[in-house]
Amino acid sequence: MEDLYTVPQGVRLDSDGVRSALAAVGIDSFSYVANGAQNHVFLHRACGARLSVVASDTSKRLSEVVGDSTLWLTVRRVAAEAGSSP
Repeated sequence: MEDLYTVPQGVRLDSDGVRSALAAVGIDSFSYVANGAQNHVFLHRACGARLSVVASDTSKRLSEVVGDSTLWLTVRRVAAEAGSSP
């Protein structure tokens, strides 16, 4: 069974390709480092849903997910598709 609370294998949420793919479906994304962890913020322009996640750079496991979980599933799917594109 797939763990939905990990960043897809080989995907960086702060990469230009992932940001472009998210923007194409109406999701703005911002990333920054705080307290030694990678933080990501996602905002869906159409419905106003907001999501903040903190990901470990080593394990890719999310240590914190705050906000709309449905938005995370969308971000995860789009990021996986963008990350697997050549």
